[in-house]
Formats: sequence, structure tokens, C-alpha cells
Amino acid sequence: MNPTDKKYKEYKLEFHKNKITWPNNKGNYIQGDWDESLMKFQAEITCRNGGHILECGFGMGISADYIQQQNVKSHTIIELNDEIYKNAVEWAKDKPNTEIVSGDWKSVELDKKFDAIFFDAHVQEPLIALFPIHILRYCRVGTILTFFNHLWKKTTGWTPQFFDKDQIKFYEIDGKVPNDKQNGYVDEHDTYYLPEWIITEDDTEQKYRKCITR
Repeated sequence: MNPTDKKYKEYKLEFHKNKITWPNNKGNYIQGDWDESLMKFQAEITCRNGGHILECGFGMGISADYIQQQNVKSHTIIELNDEIYKNAVEWAKDKPNTEIVSGDWKSVELDKKFDAIFFDAHVQEPLIALFPIHILRYCRVGTILTFFNHLWKKTTGWTPQFFDKDQIKFYEIDGKVPNDKQNGYVDEHDTYYLPEWIITEDDTEQKYRKCITR
């Protein structure tokens, strides 16, 4: 639920005791401590095979803490916002298996592929169709990719256009956001659907570029 990417890098955020917000009249937030159970569950699903983990979006560091509790070899975090990036660097000082990268996940060049990706960086509406293409740069066959589902439904913004039935697995868990309308959600939510996409040999940039032009 971030502002536009261009603004978000240098945006002066508001750091509260239990959430991060930015000035807006809708009550939208970057992250709140009520996300903790969702972050814990997503970290456990994402990192179940261990290995090299990529996390897109640091936020309050809730998910990063849970990823560190898993049996992972390395933990790379990409963060766009300058203030949150500094917090992530400070957080990582006593974690030798962690690398913090400043930049936009859509364009950062990394020298390795990852066994799993924990994605919680907002995708702007004009670019949402390009998500599968951008994220594949970090994937190998077998990569586990999970992403925060802002729709709170058993679908994603790109599911109908890109993916065959059952290609995306949804984990259903309790997910209550307190005071939903005060936190930028129009409707109340009690159930959360975590999407998981496991990369196969058929998942190529060429394939998904064809989906855009259909």
C-alpha cells in the first residue's frame, strides 16, 4: 500500500510504536504489528526448504525476523525507501548471513538466483501486469515465491491473465486486521489467502510477455 515508487524512495514516513504510515487521507499504512501472524506464516511457508532467500520490502522487519528463525543459508533484502533501508542496515549488523540492497526490486541486478522469495513490496497498478516478468530474474526452477495478497481474496491481480488454474496455491489462514476501515481497508477481513507460486521450466519471460499481448 505504498505511494508511487518514484515518491516512495525519498518519502518521509511516520514511524509509530505499532505501525509505519505515510501522510494520506485514507488511513493507509506501510505495515502494522497486526500483520505479525501473517508474516510468521509466510516466512515459514517460504523458507521451508532453507537455502538462499530473497526478501522484497523490509517494512518494520517483522518478516525478516521470522525468516532469520528459519534454516536459511543467506538472506538478501531489497528495500527502496531510504529511511527503511537505514533501519534494515542497522538491523542486519549482527546477522552475517544477511545482505541489504538499496533499490527497486524491478531493476536491481543481483549475481545469484534464489531458492525462495518473500515478496511484500507494493506493485503499482500500471506495472502489475509486468510482475511475473520482473520477478523471474531472481528465480530458478523450483524457486518458492510467496507474496503478500493485498486483495484479501483467493486470487491475485494477475492470476486470470497469466496463470492456469491451480498454478497458484492459496493457503487459507485467519487474518483479522483491527479497525479495518481506519487502516485503509474498505471492507472487514477475517480470512487471509497467501499465494504461492513454485517456478517451473515453463515459467519464462517470453511466455509471460505473450500473455500481455493476448
